[in-house]
Amino acid sequence: MREAEPVSAASLRQALANLASGVTVITAYGAAGPLGLAATSFVSVSLFPRYS
Repeated sequence: MREAEPVSAASLRQALANLASGVTVITAYGAAGPLGLAATSFVSVSLFPRYS
């Protein structure tokens, strides 16, 4: 498993500005393997500090 690369504030802001409403799919890789979640709402609460 490789370490996740940090995301810059500008990249996060650009990604969230282009996020259309609807279904959002969130994926990660955990100790048990790949994980996924489908959400109908997504909100970024802070850029400083970024929550991860």
